[in-house]
Amino acid sequence: MLKIIKITPNLIKLAKEFLPENYIKSFETKITFNESLIARYLIAKYYKILPKIDLNWKPIFKNKKFWNISHKKDLVFIGIANTNIWIDIEVIKQRWNEIFSIHKNDEYSLLWEKNLINFYILWTVKESILKLNLTWVNDLENIKINNIKSTKNIIENLKFDYEITWNFKWKDFICYNWINSEICYSISKKLF
Repeated sequence: MLKIIKITPNLIKLAKEFLPENYIKSFETKITFNESLIARYLIAKYYKILPKIDLNWKPIFKNKKFWNISHKKDLVFIGIANTNIWIDIEVIKQRWNEIFSIHKNDEYSLLWEKNLINFYILWTVKESILKLNLTWVNDLENIKINNIKSTKNIIENLKFDYEITWNFKWKDFICYNWINSEICYSISKKLF
């Protein structure tokens, strides 16, 4: 399941009524409380599991259901699957030109040019990799983006624009990316 949900006061109310009070208290001090609440509510409602995290805020998986969430602005992006997936959502906003140096020139060339949109395509791929718990921000330079191709891949009614293959620590992964005028989404999984 992939869902993109807009946070509304009514959805917050439904989540507070649905989830156990002591469970809500476990993350009520988070700055992103509403986003965390909505994401966990939807996972619990559709899959009958309370998504739990460890001390490092990494997901704990049960019943062979893997979940991952990302949120920005008033949107929550949720992924649940039978295989481990990692997602990211970013709001596209102006940045200083120095930010472009985070990615390698050959990565930009796979997208034909260095610009703000392409920066976010690469960034959301790499941010999803951070959620793998395989790497830290300092290790992002060791990720090798192998190929980026335009696609019209549809997953769960979401149309992705790019299919990106990448490698980290001799393991191959695939990422699907979708971008609109203000939001960039990525979902990554290991290639088998």
